[in-house]
Amino acid sequence: MSLLIAVEGSQKPDPRLMKQIIIKYLSNRSSLLLELTRIHSANPAPDIIIVDKLDFYISNPKTNSIGQVTAALCAHLIDAATYLASKRAKTEPLSASFVPTCILASISTSASGSFIPSMDVYKKFFPFTFTLTDLEDANNLKQLQCWIVDEELPQYVITVEVTDTIRIKDVMKGSELDADWSQPYESVT
Repeated sequence: MSLLIAVEGSQKPDPRLMKQIIIKYLSNRSSLLLELTRIHSANPAPDIIIVDKLDFYISNPKTNSIGQVTAALCAHLIDAATYLASKRAKTEPLSASFVPTCILASISTSASGSFIPSMDVYKKFFPFTFTLTDLEDANNLKQLQCWIVDEELPQYVITVEVTDTIRIKDVMKGSELDADWSQPYESVT
C-alpha cells in the first residue's frame, strides 16, 4: 500500500497513518449493508466512512427499483454516521464538537459525464455534492466543485494539479463565477 499524496506546502503524510486505515473490499449490496450495521458495535469506531463507487452496490445485485435501493443505502449511511456522532459525543464531548463524523461516497459517471439516474435521490440525503472533473487539454489538472443542493452555481471551484503532490492552482467562490458559467470552469493560473 502506498502513502497518500501530499498537498504541496504541507507535511508529508506519516507512514503510520496507513496502519490506522482499514480497507474492506465488499462484493455486493448485502455485504455493504452488513458492514454498515456492524458499525454499531465496532470498537474502536471509525471516524470516517468512505464508500467508493456507491452506484456499484446499488446495482449489484441487479434491481428494477434503483431509486428505492439508493434511498435505502443512503439512509443506512446516514444512520451509521449519526450513531458514530452520538457515540463520540458521549465518550469524547470536546472532540465531537470539533470533528464531525464524515461520510464520503463516490459515484461513477460515464466518460461523457452523463446524468446520474439517482442524483435526485442522493440530493435528498446529502446537502453537499462534489464533482471531480479532468480538465480537457490540461495535463494533470483536475477541478473539484462543491455544490449545495439546488444551487445554480457551485459554492467553490478548486483547480488542482496532481503529480507527485497535489498543488492548488486556483480557488474561486461561486459568487465570483459568471451567470453563464458552465462546468468545468477554465481557470486562469
